[in-house]
Amino acid sequence: IYIMPSEYGRLATSTDHLHWTLRTTNIGTNIYAMAYGNGIYMGSGVQGNIIYSHDGINWTKGNRPCEISNMGGIAYKDG
Repeated sequence: IYIMPSEYGRLATSTDHLHWTLRTTNIGTNIYAMAYGNGIYMGSGVQGNIIYSHDGINWTKGNRPCEISNMGGIAYKDG
């Protein structure tokens, strides 16, 4: 699945890069970056918000790892 972050807690998903489905999350703020690793999709954005999903469709708000105003990037490393 391909995931494109957007604003206001929305993102778009696609299985073929041609047809996209708009999805919403429960954070309501812009999502700046996405990463995938170990079977989990993650997103980060405004106010240090983190979201995660096991299928790329249903999203859960995660705990903020620290007091950061904006998380402009996220990465997965080894397990």
